[in-house]
Amino acid sequence: MSEETRRAGTDALCSQIEARTADVRASVDVARLVALTVRDLAPDGNVRQLADQVSRDPGNLELRGQLADWIDNRCSG
Repeated sequence: MSEETRRAGTDALCSQIEARTADVRASVDVARLVALTVRDLAPDGNVRQLADQVSRDPGNLELRGQLADWIDNRCSG
């Protein structure tokens, strides 16, 4: 996958995430919903795997934090 395609995929994914990262960190329900979206749409296999883990175990604070960090890094700005 080209970098341009990957960037476009990430931009499209970010436009679908309406939750704030603080909400992902604080709410099991928000984290699971965002994780399902990321899992299904992310162009990067590593973050899809992380999102799959969060969707199966949204109570795991460490995983939710990692997903929130990814959203901050990729979708902010």
